[in-house]
Amino acid sequence: MIRFVFLILLALVALPQPVLGETPGSYAIQVDVFKDLQRAKKGTELLKKKGLDAFWKEEKQAGKTSRYMVYIGPFESREEAREEAKRLKQEGILPDYSIKSLKPSDQAEPSQAQGTSVPEKKDPGLVISEIVFKLKAPGKETVWIQGDGPFTPSVFALEEDKPRFVIDIKDTLPVKRELSQIAADGQFIERIRTFYHRENRTLRVVLDLQPSKSYRISQFFYQAQNLYAVEVEGE
Repeated sequence: MIRFVFLILLALVALPQPVLGETPGSYAIQVDVFKDLQRAKKGTELLKKKGLDAFWKEEKQAGKTSRYMVYIGPFESREEAREEAKRLKQEGILPDYSIKSLKPSDQAEPSQAQGTSVPEKKDPGLVISEIVFKLKAPGKETVWIQGDGPFTPSVFALEEDKPRFVIDIKDTLPVKRELSQIAADGQFIERIRTFYHRENRTLRVVLDLQPSKSYRISQFFYQAQNLYAVEVEGE
């Protein structure tokens, strides 16, 4: 069971120096293949609505009609991708799948790919510069999301065999590539994943939570620092 609370904090607070996240991997779960682009896009959007990092990629073959592959990922290792695929199949989300090693050109179509560097401020939009996992105290884990201006995220929880807490931040620019997946391996937070929806300029941050636990999730916004924090503790 997941309960969450939202608080606005106006006071200045002293914060430790953030630590950069892990570099994303080069493996993905191939979910489906289509000859029609619109069907591939629709399939991708359905997966995104379930809190999954889905994208499509056009595969061109000489003398043949293009095919459009739908993926979930990326993952740091083939084993991690395989374990996630097994879980999704057990939940009935994936009827079948295969694990593919991605080349840099396979990561996503240009219109879907996450930024490879910090976006320049000349383009309007919120810049999310850091997403950091911290052990705040015994039994408490925190995720900090640092912006360059005020923002109010929308959130929802998925209470399944693999619970997730999903944070959507609108009107943002793409984040740097190392923020696509952040190691956590905490008592409550297993990992942190992000996906940028270029069409509606929304950054989705997914906290994968450890299963078979009850959580209390509190949210804080430190206005002076433009810092949003999620605190997870057991009940």
